Amino acid sequence: LWMWISPITTTVPSRHFIFVTKEDWRCCSFTTSEVKEIKAWPTIGTASIYFHRFYMFHTLQEFPREIVAMGCLFLAGKVSETPKKCKDIVTAAQNVFPTVYGNKNRNAFVDEIMGIERVLLQTMKFDLQVDLPYQYLIDYSKKFKLTKPEINSLVHTSWTFVNDSAFTTLCLIWEPQVIAVALLHLSITVRKVNIGLPECWWNEYIANLSNNLIDDICHKVCSSYCVSRRFRTTFPEISRHLCIWRQNGA
Repeated sequence: LWMWISPITTTVPSRHFIFVTKEDWRCCSFTTSEVKEIKAWPTIGTASIYFHRFYMFHTLQEFPREIVAMGCLFLAGKVSETPKKCKDIVTAAQNVFPTVYGNKNRNAFVDEIMGIERVLLQTMKFDLQVDLPYQYLIDYSKKFKLTKPEINSLVHTSWTFVNDSAFTTLCLIWEPQVIAVALLHLSITVRKVNIGLPECWWNEYIANLSNNLIDDICHKVCSSYCVSRRFRTTFPEISRHLCIWRQNGA
């Protein structure tokens, strides 16, 4: 029900939005800024998936992305058992973006988020459980012939890639296991680590997953970094390796 065939750009209501652009990053950064503000990081992956799924059925003209993002956070908090009061999300939005939301009536703001939550539930047919790639990163990396610190470092980098893959529509096209494999592979590549396993080490977990397909997923994540000054500033060395990797065509 929740997997779409790539490319999906011509068949959905929000087809002009699913490319990775500065606007995509602005909206996802809006969401992550709010998450930092209300200390609800466990909800970010779930909220991002809700957000992308929602706009497979609705347009930006119908529902402003910022309000939808807040509704996704509110709903994801409940599902991931890190619930936040709606008024706390409103406070976070006003603190993070005072020029946009500082003067907005709080009661009306709360009503708006509660209203979008109902639309989200109807759109997703109350099917709210999602599977995220994080646990698969940990499980798959246990087979690598590396020291524990080396594995932890590799998983940490992969974790960052998975976080930022939420800014793309990969979650609509690929299962979390496939995303985990691809972004572990990306981490191995940019860090130039020898994991002591065959080249297609993932065959043990997922059969018939080609190198070309893995590289395609990696390129989609790398492309998203082209519009992210935050990533280039926070991870300059990894960012440099990613640029070289993309230029060489992986």
